Amino acid sequence: MLGQLLTYLPAVILARLAGFAVLIGAAHLLDPTSTGLLALALLTAELAEGIFLNWLRIFMLRDGAESGKISQATARLCFSCWLAGIVAPALLVAIIGILVVGPSAAAFIGVVTASVLALSLFKCGLVLLQMAGRARRHAVLEGTRGLLMAPLAIWAMFAGADWIEIAALLAAITGATGLAALWLARDLIAGTDDHHALPDMIAMAPPLIGLAALNFLIGSIDRFALGALASPSAIAPYATSYALGRQGFDIATNAVNAGGFPALVAARARGDRQRLGQQARLLIGLLLAGYVGLVLMRHDLSALLLPEEFREEAVTLLPIIGFGALALNLKSGLTDNVLLIDGQYWRQMIGLSAGAAVAVGMALCLVPAWGGVGAAIGFVTGAVTVLSVSFWQARPHMTLTFGWAAITRIVSPPITVATTCAGALILLPDASSGIRLAVAIAVSAPITLWALQSRPTEAAPHGG
Repeated sequence: MLGQLLTYLPAVILARLAGFAVLIGAAHLLDPTSTGLLALALLTAELAEGIFLNWLRIFMLRDGAESGKISQATARLCFSCWLAGIVAPALLVAIIGILVVGPSAAAFIGVVTASVLALSLFKCGLVLLQMAGRARRHAVLEGTRGLLMAPLAIWAMFAGADWIEIAALLAAITGATGLAALWLARDLIAGTDDHHALPDMIAMAPPLIGLAALNFLIGSIDRFALGALASPSAIAPYATSYALGRQGFDIATNAVNAGGFPALVAARARGDRQRLGQQARLLIGLLLAGYVGLVLMRHDLSALLLPEEFREEAVTLLPIIGFGALALNLKSGLTDNVLLIDGQYWRQMIGLSAGAAVAVGMALCLVPAWGGVGAAIGFVTGAVTVLSVSFWQARPHMTLTFGWAAITRIVSPPITVATTCAGALILLPDASSGIRLAVAIAVSAPITLWALQSRPTEAAPHGG
């Protein structure tokens, strides 16, 4: 499993860091209003696409996880649903543009709708490769997109481009990479079968759309509340801190899930209950290590990456946002997988509804008085609520055993990171932030990966 993680991890890092670099570049090179609008555009595209179209990708993964292929009839059905489903995200984008953006709403709606289409093409191509266990092709395409996005966007900022032109450029890069992914995965759509996919799709779509909407509400209401209750410029310092505080956790979980989810589906089909425990140990160790590093090195991270006027707020926000990100990623990497594989879609609504209600209520109450800190508290309380409820719901479906060897493997990474970061801060007090961070990462990363090693398993259900 660790080898599989290392195959996906560089590409996931490049993709996530590309989006982060674009946002940090905007914070340095654009005015706060343009930075806030760019952050809002990227967030809205991800939200609209994820709510209304992500369920199709989950269906494709479940349908093709055992064979590594989907039939032509199923592919045509998925394509028809995709075409019909585009209307809903476009409508959501229009509503957000009118309510939050104001004078720039028309430009916002146009560029974000194009981004939704591009993002969906890209993710559909990747999910076909993921379904077949083609980790290297998946990683190359995702990494290529990341390598193109940040340099070209930052070059455009230096050339005087505003937020809408940068968002359009990012959409074009994503769309082109998505078409390449679909081309490389064309042989995975082959043959016919007797399986009728439509009833399964009809059963899956409503709960998965509802789940995605609630998930995004918990993770996004903080920034929408800032934009609606304050102004787009208020989003800029918070959005950069949010990206800095959450990126590492999302990278770790996405890398684990990229190969882990189809492998869990295949393992469950053949009666293997050990795979979940291996994935749980790997993910918990990574996330705990990341949180310890974020808290200890937040001053250096802020000084190295953020504009001076954002740093004081970031130092306060990072531990709060990081804890919320830790909770959400434990949910998406463990309990969500268990409940999705077992088809427990509607039961997930309970925890997500509770978390969304808490997140929305806290944001509406706290943002007007406390600004970014209030938004962060709303985010973390919603995240902890949904993790608690979803873990309780998934508990009967999980068979996790943690002996002393497993516990040692889990706590070793955070202890290693804590020791390394503390050593860098104590022994290099006069060094620059970049040097201290580089030393901490260079020492802790190989030890952490070694500590997380688990006994060999299949790298992917259909090869690599």
